[in-house]
Amino acid sequence: VLGDLYEITGQFEKSIHWYTIAEKSAEADHYAEACFRLGRVYLQNAEADKALRKFVNAKEYIEEYGDIHTQMYCALLGHIGDCYMRKNEKSQSLRIYLPWKQLFEKLILPKGLDYQIRIEKIARGLEEEKRYKEAVEEYSALTLLIQERDGEDSEFLKALLKTAKIHGELGNIKEAKTLLDKAIALNKNKSFFYRFGEKAARVYILIEEKIAAKRILQELY
Repeated sequence: VLGDLYEITGQFEKSIHWYTIAEKSAEADHYAEACFRLGRVYLQNAEADKALRKFVNAKEYIEEYGDIHTQMYCALLGHIGDCYMRKNEKSQSLRIYLPWKQLFEKLILPKGLDYQIRIEKIARGLEEEKRYKEAVEEYSALTLLIQERDGEDSEFLKALLKTAKIHGELGNIKEAKTLLDKAIALNKNKSFFYRFGEKAARVYILIEEKIAAKRILQELY
């Protein structure tokens, strides 16, 4: 409880002190939870290596003695993926995020902002590895999440454009053009158009819609 109070108030050193005591003195049923909370504080304090060790300890303990089909285990996977991302180990992060997402959806957990952020990281990781068929599914899911949460705002348009680009990489010309045309039609903010118009033009060029690309570039310049 003391660790929780200090964590909430941002007193990380005191929080770590009490969580460490809890970890060392915890009974078997509470060891993984103590490691989880300690790892969470380390991650908030930008100590990814220390956080990763604690999260992995909790994960391995649950795998040996507990139930992996739980919200706790799912949360651990998500945080381990976050740690690898902080360490810029993107392939490792993606390797953890994918089973995290699978378990998250199997447990039917509420899709909050953390879920949305990780879906974007998964999509980007798959794109970087040129796993375009998987990436387009994740970008499509991200677009829908943003639309449901915030409406058709600038972030929605960015996700729409990204989905169109991946469709273009896959040679899905019709799908890419439909999404691009929608993004252009929805964009009523002139200042935002200058920030994403050039990217839209490049995607039109990718799918050999050179007239549409030229029209956008003329508006920009």
